[in-house]
Amino acid sequence: MKNTILIYSAIIVCSLLSSCTVYDKQNPDEDVRILYGNVITMKAEEDRAEAVVCKDGQIIFVGTRSAAEKYVTPSSKVLDYGDNYIYPGFMDAHVHGMGVAVKTGGCSMIEVAIKENFTLDDYAKRMKEFIDEDFEKNKKYRTYYKGSAMVLNPDMEPHRSILDKYIPDVPVIIETIDGHSVWVNTKTIEVYNIKDWTKRFPDGDELRVDADGYPTGYISEKPALELGGLTVPTKDEIKPGLLEWQEFAFSKGLTAVSEALVSAGTVDPDCYIELAEKGLWKLRTYASYIIDENTPDDKTSIDDKFTEILNYKKEDSEYFKIIGVKLFMDGVIEAHTGWLKEEYADLEGYYGLKRITNKDRMKYIVRTANSNGMNVHCHSIGDGATSFALDCLSDGQKEAGVTDARNTLAHLHIVDPGDIQRFADNNIIAVVAPLWVPKEVGVFEQTCNYIGKDRAEKQYPINSFLKAGAHISFHSDYPVSLNFSIPLTFYAAVTRTFPELGEAGVCGKEEAISRYEALQALTTGCAYSFKEEKRLGSIEVGKIANFTVLNQDLMHEQISEIPKVQVVATIIDEDVVWPKKAK
Repeated sequence: MKNTILIYSAIIVCSLLSSCTVYDKQNPDEDVRILYGNVITMKAEEDRAEAVVCKDGQIIFVGTRSAAEKYVTPSSKVLDYGDNYIYPGFMDAHVHGMGVAVKTGGCSMIEVAIKENFTLDDYAKRMKEFIDEDFEKNKKYRTYYKGSAMVLNPDMEPHRSILDKYIPDVPVIIETIDGHSVWVNTKTIEVYNIKDWTKRFPDGDELRVDADGYPTGYISEKPALELGGLTVPTKDEIKPGLLEWQEFAFSKGLTAVSEALVSAGTVDPDCYIELAEKGLWKLRTYASYIIDENTPDDKTSIDDKFTEILNYKKEDSEYFKIIGVKLFMDGVIEAHTGWLKEEYADLEGYYGLKRITNKDRMKYIVRTANSNGMNVHCHSIGDGATSFALDCLSDGQKEAGVTDARNTLAHLHIVDPGDIQRFADNNIIAVVAPLWVPKEVGVFEQTCNYIGKDRAEKQYPINSFLKAGAHISFHSDYPVSLNFSIPLTFYAAVTRTFPELGEAGVCGKEEAISRYEALQALTTGCAYSFKEEKRLGSIEVGKIANFTVLNQDLMHEQISEIPKVQVVATIIDEDVVWPKKAK
């Protein structure tokens, strides 16, 4: 018995010693940062602390305030957040920071979209105003004008003639808020020879045409993406926009994100790489490199694409790394391009857009990515797309012999209940969007019109994945979700509505999750999807000193008050990056 006690005592002593790290109190120049506050560690549901001590960007102690005070020396830097709450740095599992940067200098249509009874003419007028204000200053620089964040009501059908009335002489491209469609004028069609594209894109749901075969100016999916590739700013123009995105992310409490789409020559990873090399990029970014469906099916062309990706991976750094490849399975419901198992309610015999249909091709991509230590990150909206993707991901990772690939499916608007368990069984991560759940006025009615009320009521499952034992992480898809905030995301996950909508906005109450589960999806869940759970996601000794400080307790504050919670500070590698004035 005595020996047993001695063994246990030795284990406890070793444990205590390991938690103290190599900090040397005898060295007065020891550079240590100490944070005081209500610490939510995320090691367990109610695990709390009073202080965190950091050194060289890592956590070296978590515990009581009195114990942490032993670390204080004349050179220590102390941040006392008082009654505020210190969380592990929040993360987002699918954003388009590069998309934000590319839009910098363009015209946002949000001020039109938030007005009552707005029309397509209102969008065209706003674009005209922007061009008139911008033209003299940038006429030597602009070859086209871009607008963004256009919201379309179900009865709106954009046509080039409306834009032509106001802007006949310069190319104009206005992107919808979901990023899957654009509205262009006749000048754009002429300059980019879009009329000739009808030979390559005969599907009227992507490149819509009038009775005479001339494009209407309302373009979705593949041709819209191709036009986007022809109208990309230079790297020197993009990088200031990326820094604006980083500052916005910090202001919202984000410390790490998944960049959902990069590609050479369009949304160029070199922009991130160059900023990181100069020490200007601190928002840890885990990127997915797109392989689009226009890549030929033969293995040689796909191998060439992977050679391109792996060359970029050689530039991986602490703050930017490519962790996977991106595939689009389908489009979006609001453009009638989500791939459904059952036909659209308003279009008999129509099931949406199948952007990838060759299983052998997709499985080869999965095998190649997983064998090279990368995951496959799929855009999947409809249940048809998700079922097909699950087939390919599960088969591909097995064929690669990889059991921990952590392939992901993002968005998951409509999911066949029979497919839920397959996420858990194959360790495929469900990347879900609480901000898209509530029955927003106009948006939900449009969804009902397109897919029927029964399917719409079951949109965006979350709890079902957790009950099946699957891993989830939260995403905003920013800038698609322009109302992005961590507290609002948390609130929507727990209540399935928004404050202003109340009970009328609740969609699928049975899919609500607990507060702790929501916090996990913002922290440990994202870390797991990035394969960074040993370094990020919780406040523990040895992990990176990333923190988000809020003024309230998400776990216990009245739920009605959660959307009002404010970010007090964002801390990366123990340094305060927001607000900037803090030292």
